[in-house]
Amino acid sequence: MPLEVIDRKGETVGIIVGRYGSFDKGYYYLVACNREKCNLEELLPTEKLEQVAANHLGTKKILGQVQRDKLYEKLEEWWRSEQEQEPAAYEPRLALRTLAFAQYAFGPFKLMEKVAADYYFLCRGAGMVGGKVLLDIEAGELDLPEEKLPFPALVGRVIDYPEIELEVAGTAQTLLFGGGLNDLGGYNHIHGTGLKIRSGDVETRIELSGVVPTKKRELIALEVDRERGEVSLGKGRIFTGGIIYKYQ
Repeated sequence: MPLEVIDRKGETVGIIVGRYGSFDKGYYYLVACNREKCNLEELLPTEKLEQVAANHLGTKKILGQVQRDKLYEKLEEWWRSEQEQEPAAYEPRLALRTLAFAQYAFGPFKLMEKVAADYYFLCRGAGMVGGKVLLDIEAGELDLPEEKLPFPALVGRVIDYPEIELEVAGTAQTLLFGGGLNDLGGYNHIHGTGLKIRSGDVETRIELSGVVPTKKRELIALEVDRERGEVSLGKGRIFTGGIIYKYQ
């Protein structure tokens, strides 16, 4: 799995540790802002790579054991058909890493727990150079905070005017959301904040429950759950404008 990310000048800017997004809208790579050289053997044990590949290529027995001979036969077929590489470039372990990378299969490796970082950003995966993933901007264009954040977070810049939605709940909605009889006069509301952000070389829109009073051009930080290896909107904490917002 190509993990190291380089900018347009070839400078190492981080290590891929997970994915961000959804099946419907697509995924981006989640990059830890860590420029230290990583040990791929420690981060990506061969046995776990084989499990990922066997699941994708259908080379497990009924009881779940990996059929290794069949696995590596199909792996080479996959490499030749899916990768724009010369046949001579095939190397089994590289192919295992590349397949896991192509499937966004980061969960089994718990990379967030192994790679230290305070900041994270997104990468589209514009291409590969020398086995490393290309970030389609230069390192100096990354939007990173000048001061240390209060918690590890995905960092982005708000690039359009925030949209805050206020909806007065009707009687049925009020009762559904746990309101009492005293809340039925239009005093209960549903709030939401829509933000267009740029993180790394990705521009995307995020929807947050509740009102987050940030502004265009402000930096926003979404807490990362290292144990689960994800950024969950609507959970954890948000930091922007010098204020921490907590979801209960």
